Amino acid sequence: MERDQDWDIVSVEDIADEFKMPFLADMIAYNKPVSVNMNHISGWFGSEGERFHFSPTVEFHPMEAKAGFRFLIFDVDLVEEGMESVSVFTFQKARTEPGYKVNLDDEGCILEERVMIPSDECDYDLESYPAGGIAGYNNNPWKTLDFDPTAE
Repeated sequence: MERDQDWDIVSVEDIADEFKMPFLADMIAYNKPVSVNMNHISGWFGSEGERFHFSPTVEFHPMEAKAGFRFLIFDVDLVEEGMESVSVFTFQKARTEPGYKVNLDDEGCILEERVMIPSDECDYDLESYPAGGIAGYNNNPWKTLDFDPTAE
């Protein structure tokens, strides 16, 4: 990390709330790369008389020796043919207190690193976590939302 970069320590609960992943603590304990089941926020939202489907593709990747984890959030559109646009958020285990150390951008938000990954290097066969069929979590992905989740 750069010395002049702002950072903060955030709790697992705060990260789970910010990224809408109620099972984050379980994923950290599971400690395996997984495709995050985001059905609970998937659905349709309206904009200027049109409806758009929103179903985020998010991956959880633990670091070696339980030193932290990364979220990879894939954009729905290919920016270039054969390339995937991905937002990467990194959380390093804090050494002195409970929680995870995060870098902050100029506006005080968790730093997002934008990268391009060749489509053939993406691991689309990751196990989904939590698995399907969990009561109250896997809502109908075709539900109608009353807000645009991409705007948050």
